[in-house]
Amino acid sequence: MGPLTVASMLVLLVCAATTNADTPESFQRTCEYSTMDVQCPAGKTIRLKSAMYGRKEVNNECPNPGPDTTTCEAANSGNIVAQMCNHKNSCDIPASNSVFGDPCYATVKYLDLVYWCRTPLRYKSARMEPITVVSMLVFLVCAATTNADTPESSQRSCEFTIMHVSCSGGKTIRLKSAMYGRKGVNECPNAGPATTTCEAAGSGNIVAQMCNHKTSCDIPVSNSVFGDPCYGVRKYLDLVYWCR
Repeated sequence: MGPLTVASMLVLLVCAATTNADTPESFQRTCEYSTMDVQCPAGKTIRLKSAMYGRKEVNNECPNPGPDTTTCEAANSGNIVAQMCNHKNSCDIPASNSVFGDPCYATVKYLDLVYWCRTPLRYKSARMEPITVVSMLVFLVCAATTNADTPESSQRSCEFTIMHVSCSGGKTIRLKSAMYGRKGVNECPNAGPATTTCEAAGSGNIVAQMCNHKTSCDIPVSNSVFGDPCYGVRKYLDLVYWCR
């Protein structure tokens, strides 16, 4: 092991992670057709413990005129909510079949969420000394020799489906552009009015929140996520991104 490598190892040992105490465990429930707003205090971010979209109680604050059930639960509720909220200060979750699927037809469902608010890791830097300067040079050399980005990728998914985006080889998603709406005549068969000028405002920001800096994400192609920019028209989501 040469001197430069030893110096680099010393820099890693100098970095000490410091976190504040977590807030107590929090619980929220939101009835179907509503949107759950989850927020942590300033400086803390959401860490999901559990999520359940369905119905496990007969009598509660979400009245159900449909069939009674205590065994209704959508698969992957936790994964979907984690994609939307983990490591964020706040997030909005539509309690909707278009996001989670419909685990019990004609029954009013609800979303139960249990989570913590935690302080992200911060690092203490050491006093700058000659060995630290050498280590910084090593870091810059390593950063300059990372693998090249993958070529630009594009995906399209029609409304009422879920778009799955993933990168391989330790790379993460970097969004270039996103469009939810309708800009063409032939994509995703449309029984409604014809239009080529339909686009939801803020599509890029919404997708960036859900996917940027992750190895994979699932995006519900739905008005409940993006809003409805053209009523009665079938829409789709166009995505262009890199893996970096």
